[in-house]
Amino acid sequence: MTVNASDADGSVDNVRLFVGGDFVRQENIDAYEWGERDSILQSLNAGIYQLTAVATDDAGDSTEETITITVTQ
Repeated sequence: MTVNASDADGSVDNVRLFVGGDFVRQENIDAYEWGERDSILQSLNAGIYQLTAVATDDAGDSTEETITITVTQ
């Protein structure tokens, strides 16, 4: 999973990823990517999940985006 994040009047401080509300990991450097190193993502059973990315900028402001994915096995 890759998240594209930018800040028009500053810089992105970090991006945190959640799966169904469970924290996966925080990335502090662009590219904000998750996958092979993340046991939570690797162990998802078949089903429907909500992934939420929360980006926080250098002023402490944050925004989030949620997508729904379907895992098939």
